[in-house]
Amino acid sequence: MRPFPIKNLLVIIVGVMWLDQVTKLWIVNYFIAHPRRIQVLPILDFVLVWNRGISWGLFNNASGYNALVFSLLAGVISIILGIMLWKTKDKLMAWSLSLIIGGALGNLIDRVRFGGVVDFIYFHWHSYTFPAFNIADAAITFGVALMIWEEVIRFKEEKENRK
Repeated sequence: MRPFPIKNLLVIIVGVMWLDQVTKLWIVNYFIAHPRRIQVLPILDFVLVWNRGISWGLFNNASGYNALVFSLLAGVISIILGIMLWKTKDKLMAWSLSLIIGGALGNLIDRVRFGGVVDFIYFHWHSYTFPAFNIADAAITFGVALMIWEEVIRFKEEKENRK
């Protein structure tokens, strides 16, 4: 028996997908009417970037098969992560996997609908810039960070138990 209800994890997955899709819908509709960047803070703008590659625009200019290949890859990875989620008994790992799955599915929806992913959050400071990203990317990144943190904690506990 797992120490947490699976429905709570589904809320995280669906919540990430919903927030991701709603923000992307808003940004696309805004930029159709007003094709210019929105300065939110001195270091943060909203822009519209169509990413046909993977994270941070890698492989953005590769072949026309990107959408198909990356969609299939995202689908397979989501299934594998879903199996891991179903099997895990660790709450933090379950949250991590839920964030990653929600983000992967949010970006998968874009790839299927548009052939690429809508990125719009753009951080910059003087001449330093970070590639535009979206809510799904942030959820994936946060999920991976939680997963790494979980593994570090587990490693330390195992090390202490061996003493």
